[in-house]
Amino acid sequence: MPIPENFEELLSLLRAGKVIEDLVLNAKKMKGMLLANARMPRAKFDGCDLEGIDFRHAALPMAF
Repeated sequence: MPIPENFEELLSLLRAGKVIEDLVLNAKKMKGMLLANARMPRAKFDGCDLEGIDFRHAALPMAF
C-alpha cells in the first residue's frame, strides 16, 4: 500500500489496521494517539514524541 502524503489520512489507515510497510515518521507529535490496531512491519520513528501512545495489539516487528 502506498504511504499517503497527508498525515491525518495516514493515521486513519493505521487506526483501521491497514498494513503500511517502510514507514518513516520524522519529528511528528504523536503523544497520546490511539494506534492499537496499527500494522507497520518496518517503521522508523525519528524524533517522534511517542509518550502515551496506545500500541495495544499493534504489530511493529521492526520498529526503531
